[in-house]
Amino acid sequence: MIAMSDFDQKARDWDKNKMNLERTITVAGQLTKLIPDKTGMKALEFGAGTGLLSFYLKDRFSEITLMDNSIEMLKMAELKMDEKDRMKFKTLFFNLEAESYKEEKFDIIYSQMVLHHIKDTAAILRKFNRMLNPGGILAIADLIKRMVHFMMVV
Repeated sequence: MIAMSDFDQKARDWDKNKMNLERTITVAGQLTKLIPDKTGMKALEFGAGTGLLSFYLKDRFSEITLMDNSIEMLKMAELKMDEKDRMKFKTLFFNLEAESYKEEKFDIIYSQMVLHHIKDTAAILRKFNRMLNPGGILAIADLIKRMVHFMMVV
């Protein structure tokens, strides 16, 4: 049995938190300006939680993988999905800190307020680099000063 994390316990009320919602709307607005308008883009939201950010960005991508290591957060994301969303979204319970992901590559990887929880950010960034298609985009919104407004094209 998997131990329940703090995020598992916060999952049910996550989207009701005004600060989470306002931050997400701001980040989504900035990402929309930065993301090229290309059809067929595959996206990964790292530390997706309830998928709040991806729901705001869903019209920009053909496929979105919501990766998180909180099963309860991902369950909340699935509860929000309608039939059309289920064709676009895939939830993935995965601990990228502990494992390497080699299943597929993405055109963009984005996250918000996740990296400050990661012990070895350099290792995660190397994993992101391997997970991106050539010309892929990495967009991170976080508290870490060296990561603020960080965007990389690989």
